[in-house]
Amino acid sequence: IQASLVDTFAAASSGAYALSENSLYTKEAWVTYLKHLTPEGILTFSRWHHATPLEIYRVLTLAKSALREVGVTDYRQHILLVIAPKLVNGGFFDVGTILVSLSPFTDQEIAKLKSISKDLLFKVALTKDESIDPVFDRIFEQSGDVYDFPLIRGNIDPPTDNRPFFFYFSDFKHFFEDLDGSIGPKTLRDVTLLIVIFGAVFILIPCLVTAQSKGLDPIRFLPTVYFSSIGFAFMFVEIPLI
Repeated sequence: IQASLVDTFAAASSGAYALSENSLYTKEAWVTYLKHLTPEGILTFSRWHHATPLEIYRVLTLAKSALREVGVTDYRQHILLVIAPKLVNGGFFDVGTILVSLSPFTDQEIAKLKSISKDLLFKVALTKDESIDPVFDRIFEQSGDVYDFPLIRGNIDPPTDNRPFFFYFSDFKHFFEDLDGSIGPKTLRDVTLLIVIFGAVFILIPCLVTAQSKGLDPIRFLPTVYFSSIGFAFMFVEIPLI
């Protein structure tokens, strides 16, 4: 089962996918993929491998969580990762491909992968015995699905059907930081700022000026708070339900 960069990079790079549901990259979806494999079958996904590879980290946590759901606990025996460096083979750059199998990868399969990778100028980034990134090792050492590593500024917990936002790596702790490879928080901050500015300029200020210039009753504080609270309460119920 293969999914190689199946999402449009134009939308992802603009932050448009940050809060869009993506059911391809949830734990429940990956469990379904794994259950459709034969014992010798392989599930392979390709995602971008940037300077801070949050997408690759999240794919690894996703694979680990899905394997645990189908009864596999020696995760590292069942996962391989290959990286295509920058400007290889006509422009493919910084792409990481994860390979997941229900059966442990054999030494012969790993040797074959290394041989093919050498011919294609790829780099084998993760095997059962090797790793080029200490974060990979930390992911396998961690129990559960919560990964709060000081080395990483961002949330790499595996997405689920109840939170299917694979491309959103921020959380409240990192919301006001610019995360490498994640433009979603910046997009949300910019939109929020624009809403506040437009709301003040075109709603609040005109209401205040019009009431005083035409002799109308000025806006009263307590009724404004009361009716604003009703609106906020409605939105905080409506948004989660959507």
